[in-house]
Amino acid sequence: MTTRRLARSLWPLLLIVLLALGYRLLIMADRAAAPPEVAAWDPLPGGSDQKVYLERLQALQRGDYPPQRYYYQPGFVYFLGLVSALTDSSDLHTLRLVQVVIASLNCGLMAGITWLATKRRDAGHAAGLLLAFYPPGAFYDTDFVITSQALVLATLMTGATWLAWRRPRALVWPALTGLTLGAGAVTRFELVAPGLAGACWLLALQGLRRAWRQVLVLALAALLLIAPVALHNRQGGADFLITPAGPEEMYRGNNRDTDGQRSPSNASATTHDDHLHWLLQDIALEPGRFGQLVLRKLAFFLSSQESGNNLNFALSGQAVSPWLARNPLNFSVLLALTMAGLVMLWRAGQRPLALLLLTGAFTYLLMVLLLWVESRIKTPVIALMLPAAGFAIDRCLALLRQGSLATGLLRYWRLAVAIAAVLLLIEAVVRELPRDVTLAALPPDATAANLIYDARLELVGWQVREQYSPRNSMRPFHPWVVSLYWRLLQASEIDYSFSLKYFIGDRAVIKHDRPLGYVAFPRDYSSEWQVGPVYVEHIGLSYRKFDGPLERTGRVVLDVYPERDPEAGFDPHDRDGARQARPVLARPAILLPPGSNAISRGDREVAFGDALHLLGADLPSRAAPGQRVAVRSAWRSGAQQIEAPYAIGVFLFRDGAYISNVDSPPAGGALLTFSLLPGYHFDDEKWLELPPERGTYDVHVGVYDQHSMARLPVAGAADNLHFIGSIEVS
Repeated sequence: MTTRRLARSLWPLLLIVLLALGYRLLIMADRAAAPPEVAAWDPLPGGSDQKVYLERLQALQRGDYPPQRYYYQPGFVYFLGLVSALTDSSDLHTLRLVQVVIASLNCGLMAGITWLATKRRDAGHAAGLLLAFYPPGAFYDTDFVITSQALVLATLMTGATWLAWRRPRALVWPALTGLTLGAGAVTRFELVAPGLAGACWLLALQGLRRAWRQVLVLALAALLLIAPVALHNRQGGADFLITPAGPEEMYRGNNRDTDGQRSPSNASATTHDDHLHWLLQDIALEPGRFGQLVLRKLAFFLSSQESGNNLNFALSGQAVSPWLARNPLNFSVLLALTMAGLVMLWRAGQRPLALLLLTGAFTYLLMVLLLWVESRIKTPVIALMLPAAGFAIDRCLALLRQGSLATGLLRYWRLAVAIAAVLLLIEAVVRELPRDVTLAALPPDATAANLIYDARLELVGWQVREQYSPRNSMRPFHPWVVSLYWRLLQASEIDYSFSLKYFIGDRAVIKHDRPLGYVAFPRDYSSEWQVGPVYVEHIGLSYRKFDGPLERTGRVVLDVYPERDPEAGFDPHDRDGARQARPVLARPAILLPPGSNAISRGDREVAFGDALHLLGADLPSRAAPGQRVAVRSAWRSGAQQIEAPYAIGVFLFRDGAYISNVDSPPAGGALLTFSLLPGYHFDDEKWLELPPERGTYDVHVGVYDQHSMARLPVAGAADNLHFIGSIEVS
């Protein structure tokens, strides 16, 4: 190629880079001029991801990074460290400017890759310009939230994978694919999916015999970047390769309450570990709603809506920069062009490229659906869409130059109708799903309540969900979930609220206070409910301490009040209008399984029926007349859940004659036995007042049902009382 031809080929790419750079500089100027707390500019808002990354950069420069184990992918921190070292600056404007320059060069790279892959120069120019002026991409290029770096990596990965197929003898391209895959794994994990899809694409097109060297080089290059992070974590005692945050983030975006975004929910606030297990329980709890949620997340990903959390494209971008607000380009436009471009590539005989782009984008989408959908996570997928979108624009331009645009578009009318239908369906799904969870009647295994508040609202019943925690026990940091079933008896303009409080004695240990209809998405207040259907809400409680009032049976109490005014609470009434007590939904105790015993164990366990096992006892051998002595005992509950309230009694005999006894449930009556978990270890203490007469007294232990007063059977014991020792009163 002559110098003149090379210049003629490169100057449009340079122009695209300059246009992209100018557009981003204008956005930077607008954000810098806006109030920092709105634009999230300088200083960075506390608690934002940007601030966290900058703090870790500072730790890296001080020598305090890495931590013992990585919690988030460290790739971006090292990228910032490299930029800071090369520019000899940690100034936010300098770091942003370097990032913007790299992102602008990526627009020229996208144009070149698309040109090479499609063999259409105008397709490359169109793809580069789309990337240069795509508003969310340009916005995130001016920030520190990984999106810009992920977009560059995705562009490199797409081009390198394509070139690896076109030039199978040049191993530099699969090596570059592997490096971008590895960099993605330690920077933006969703990029692993299109990288693996690209490796499978190479194998499918070339076969194992021809592609094994490329795949091997790709894998080794990826490990080159992943292995140091994984080894560092292993040396720090971690049981994960890169980060442990994945299951928690999956739960946040897919639990029983979520809207599919990163918004906080009751489920996330009450779930602190074993997130995949609890996610499966949430799915089983409402499989229909989960299916609707997945459809909504899919539609939200494909829609024009751009959501955010602590860095919001609408609030910190469009609201402060007219260059973003007035730009009509959005994800729906890109999606329409991409769908058209994929069909055109397929019909033009470029099926390998269409398959690469389609599988890469689809697998990336699946990775995002595992988490939550928001703008900065979904934006990198456009690197896999733009080559097809550019090709669609090129075809339209070709038809326009030939003077047959109308004829050509008429040839694609079915495709246009199909694309329009898909876009309308996407918007409808985002708007309508998921629906409120309603039933026609109370489930048969729920507890009926039929309590009426304000003559309009009925608590039909409730159901403790024992797949999370047993009805009558809570474990610290584990969710305890109850389903409430509500019904409007007549339309009301009042938005009712409810509170769930877990009391131990008179102290409210756990509190949950929300408007009705506000726990799960969609958040429809009770004033918007229909009369008749039973509305379902699942509420989680969680005790977030390992100390406090353990092994004490409490009670979960429900209150209802208008709007957000708990002082104006309603008294419940039955259907005949008689006033009723506040409903107690359950009587759980906070337990730390398997419990413990401070009392020494004896030679054998003594079984009191199937409910309780006496492990050992401790009592004084001598005491003064009239003295109060402590009789301590170690216990274990049986293998099955106890359903009855049993009392433990200590009985005093002399020469076979009954003298006195003291009895109560464990912990001085504070721990009811139906709150015990199966196999739970606990101690009990009873204070026994000795008689004034001197002599030797025998001490026995018995257990009885407080309802029926029947003692639990003890093998080989008279009257089901087990002898534990004697006390000499002298």
